[in-house]
Amino acid sequence: MNSFFELNSPASKFLTSVCNLILVNLIFIITSIPLVTIGASLCGLYKVVFEILNKEEVSVVKDYFKEFKRCFLKASMIWIPMFIILAFFALELYWVLSGMTGTSGWMVVPIVLVAVLIISLAIYYFPLLAIFDNTPKETIVNSILLSVGNFPTTIMVFIIHLVTFIILARGGMFSVILGSLMLFCGFSVIAFICAFFLRKTIPASTKLEYDDNEDHYDYTHPHISDVADVEDDED
Repeated sequence: MNSFFELNSPASKFLTSVCNLILVNLIFIITSIPLVTIGASLCGLYKVVFEILNKEEVSVVKDYFKEFKRCFLKASMIWIPMFIILAFFALELYWVLSGMTGTSGWMVVPIVLVAVLIISLAIYYFPLLAIFDNTPKETIVNSILLSVGNFPTTIMVFIIHLVTFIILARGGMFSVILGSLMLFCGFSVIAFICAFFLRKTIPASTKLEYDDNEDHYDYTHPHISDVADVEDDED
């Protein structure tokens, strides 16, 4: 029984991970309230989630805000235009579905297609930005290559977010239950599940290294296509 409460026991590690997910979920919600900061908040969230997933030592508050600060500009310059476009598409979709005069059902098709492309890009962009120090352009290129090259994973992660959105949007008992869970630990749990699948799509040669003495990250993250070419040559 005493082994159950040991710091290195599986049960203790599991409970610690759960507490970390609850804490980072709360911080994510608070820092996302201004809306324009959601991009940087996602980077902080994924940074902590990847650390938990990789069984690294986690300092939730310190690691989250370090990543939030580091990625703020790079994340915001993509998130803000992305948010404006998706908000406009949501309004257009509402007009079409509500049968507003002058709208046609065919208008839904291009809206949905573009929205899917944007979301597919976002699925990889913020996790990559959270663990690698590339420029926004390089991260976008890698995100596109990964989303196309790992299409089943992209679809799976997309469906997870879509189902969550549909349940919350429909209202009713399930919406209330899920909404309560989202406030408690839902965002971090969803990010954890998505990170589990996304981690398998990132080439091993692009893992980051952290220098504790210098207190900074040392990144070597080539383009995904370059990594693939090297792996093919080795084979």
